Amino acid sequence: MNAQIGKEEVYCPTIGKHSLHESTNDNSYHLIQFAALNNMVIGSTMFPHKNIHKSTWTAPDRLFESQIDHMVIDARHMSDLLDVRSYGGGNVDSDHYLVTARIRARISNIKKLRGERIRKFCISKLQDENTTNMYVKRLEECLKQSPCTGGETIQEEWDQCKSTIQQVAEEVLGRQESRKRNEWYDEDCGKATKEKNDGYLIMQQQHGTCNKVL
Repeated sequence: MNAQIGKEEVYCPTIGKHSLHESTNDNSYHLIQFAALNNMVIGSTMFPHKNIHKSTWTAPDRLFESQIDHMVIDARHMSDLLDVRSYGGGNVDSDHYLVTARIRARISNIKKLRGERIRKFCISKLQDENTTNMYVKRLEECLKQSPCTGGETIQEEWDQCKSTIQQVAEEVLGRQESRKRNEWYDEDCGKATKEKNDGYLIMQQQHGTCNKVL
């Protein structure tokens, strides 16, 4: 988008005061408008850094740099964003610098049973009419045997109903199987990455030798 965000106070709090540029260009108006309409903030302008850590693109002559790659995040999660900066020495075949963000992940409130994560019931089985009829019939039988009206309080009655429903669901539907992780970074990826890093190291050494000769 080639969006050069400025430091105009009129666009706060969508943007911060630590952009590389002083004024906003035409493309940036569209980015700021998009962020404001979707309750988002441009996090790459929120953190103070040296200019070399703000620029994200360099011209072919290496004399001009610009900040045109940005990190946009939902305003609700702005407190999770701890830092955004660029790294000019990244091993990437591009005139753009590597932009990184440091995020503080919140602890997930996942219920566990005996130290293990509770798996969900396999409710997809209810799409089968026979399974649905079996579930309903079995649930009616259990509710007749253990009616949910014997508790002294509403909470106790609800706990009895909940326990009966879970018991029937465990018996008829069962639990979902854990999903296996997709190991995308395989041996071929590792080999290609090693060859790329070795080639980058050789290029850096040759470049250093040429500078010494000059």
